[in-house]
Amino acid sequence: MKLYNLDYLLQYARQYSPYYGELYKNLPEKLTSLEQVPVIHHAEFWNANTSGNDNRVLTAPFKDGIAFKSGGTTSAPKFSVFSKDEYATFCELTGQAMLHNGIKTGDRFANLFYGGQMYASFLYAHDWIRACPISMIEYPIMGSIPITDIIHIIEQHRTNVLAGVPTTIVSIFQYAHEHKVDLSFVERIYFGGETFFPDQRKFVQSICPGVSIRSSCYALVDGGLVGFCDDTCDFNEHRVFDYAVIVEIIDEETGEVLHETGREGELVVTTLYRTLQPMIRYPLGDRGVWIEPEGASNRKFKLLGRAEAGARIGPISLYYEDIRSIFVPIHGVDILSYQLIITHEDGKDKLTVRVATDNVAKAQAHAADYLAALYKERPMMQSEVKIGHIHAPEFVFGDNSILASNARTGKTKRIIDERIAVN
Repeated sequence: MKLYNLDYLLQYARQYSPYYGELYKNLPEKLTSLEQVPVIHHAEFWNANTSGNDNRVLTAPFKDGIAFKSGGTTSAPKFSVFSKDEYATFCELTGQAMLHNGIKTGDRFANLFYGGQMYASFLYAHDWIRACPISMIEYPIMGSIPITDIIHIIEQHRTNVLAGVPTTIVSIFQYAHEHKVDLSFVERIYFGGETFFPDQRKFVQSICPGVSIRSSCYALVDGGLVGFCDDTCDFNEHRVFDYAVIVEIIDEETGEVLHETGREGELVVTTLYRTLQPMIRYPLGDRGVWIEPEGASNRKFKLLGRAEAGARIGPISLYYEDIRSIFVPIHGVDILSYQLIITHEDGKDKLTVRVATDNVAKAQAHAADYLAALYKERPMMQSEVKIGHIHAPEFVFGDNSILASNARTGKTKRIIDERIAVN
């Protein structure tokens, strides 16, 4: 594994990345702490991090490694790249961390994550399973095949571990319940990509009592590895990879770095193993809170849902800015502002788009056009609705009064995640 200290990373990015060089140009010559440098602005970072020859983020030409798609709409995809060594470190760190997360010698591991179309999850799981330093068997099934085929393979090979996104896992147990399939041999479930909510857990454990449901880790294709789980971690809790990343929780309004427990803010990561596409003070789009005191080894934190940069509905990432393009021009309708609300109802996520407009009646009459435009931009959303993994998105129109605002600043909240609350 190749890891770098912070001083080296800051100087390297500043010297070899045009984006970071410009970002840091007015800062002191010697950079020694994170709080000396600004938090990355998502739109500016991704505008600079193109897939062509004009990329200004990378520190060198991309000639060796792997590229993944990193959210965004079909018309404006984002790509995250790793050198060969960086990707190997990414997977090895995860594989070693799984030793703290209940993995056992002899496990029969069903890999049910999504693959293809440059998605990372299936391939990433496959590679960290191989990197895990104990003996176990992987069955690379993939979660996009028919449920009947998944069930058949799971039964045939009696895979005692299932790994995939919660929507896939829940669908498997729904099918098992309806068709009286015995999955009592499943001991553990490792999920990723979205939250496994309490009502979903209760349903799965009602069919398979005693099954342990755990987050595989907290990692993102853009931000990389962030946190791991051990036996002390409760719902939505993770521990920081102290030697591989630096995690900060920052007040979204003031920019203050929050060191004490109990104060909510946005999670920001700095990776210490990526120099090709440096990620220095990169906002993860998730909110969190420290639940262990400062100075604790591999300090524990809790995820509290999405921040204002982007939303996640089931397995689908949707950035706030990306959704602007769905508001197709309609004569006599001006879109003044909008807001994304994410809820969890009847075991499934739902996106509601609140739209402030000057012509509510006419906008409402074109709700189907806005929905069609959303599906065109995010085809996976329509397919997940058809499968039954998520609820159909809903558009609600009104004047500016329908948009919730921050009580302290008066600013309209871009994204409101109503699924998770601090206990």
